[in-house]
Amino acid sequence: MARYGPPDDPNNPDNQPTAYINYGDPVITELNTNSSTVFGHANAAAMDVFNQFLVPKMFAAAAKGEMTAEEAVKAAEAQMKPIFDRWREQGKI
Repeated sequence: MARYGPPDDPNNPDNQPTAYINYGDPVITELNTNSSTVFGHANAAAMDVFNQFLVPKMFAAAAKGEMTAEEAVKAAEAQMKPIFDRWREQGKI
């Protein structure tokens, strides 16, 4: 269950969007959602990477032995960097 904290939360003085994830134990895990992870909100660059299937292609290249894992990560990074740079220039991230 994910709950989003109120904007006036005293534990969040910067008013950052915060998700509280309840995994069934009494400890609340607080996560800042300024990221493109599954716990955060996607941004334009992350969606561009997602729509081009760069991460699955990276894993596939390593799994099929076309590249080592390290080479596949470096190749994916080389493809992702211009995407993030382009969206940063546009002020979208």
